[in-house]
Amino acid sequence: MKDMVFELAGYADRYIDMFTTYSKRHGLYIIGGVTPIIRDGKIYNVSHLFTPMGNVYTQDKLHITPSERSNGDIEPGHGIKIFDTPLARIAIQICYDIEFPEIAR
Repeated sequence: MKDMVFELAGYADRYIDMFTTYSKRHGLYIIGGVTPIIRDGKIYNVSHLFTPMGNVYTQDKLHITPSERSNGDIEPGHGIKIFDTPLARIAIQICYDIEFPEIAR
């Protein structure tokens, strides 16, 4: 499974380019689904916020499931980020992160 995750991470630039283009073209804020990203030789599950101005912001998954650790060598991120937009303040919780209410508080 680790090899598959690394292969999928190889498409991250194309994924980011595609959603950046769509958010700019249609004037939308888009929260993309989670995709594996390689950073400093480690794999993180990352969600992206794409803005109409072409900015791209990220939120790492904070709580990694046991199978993600053992089968994919996924690393946890550190800290929740708050994004201020003209529409609302946005935070992104990924998958298992919603099981930990202290993040939303």
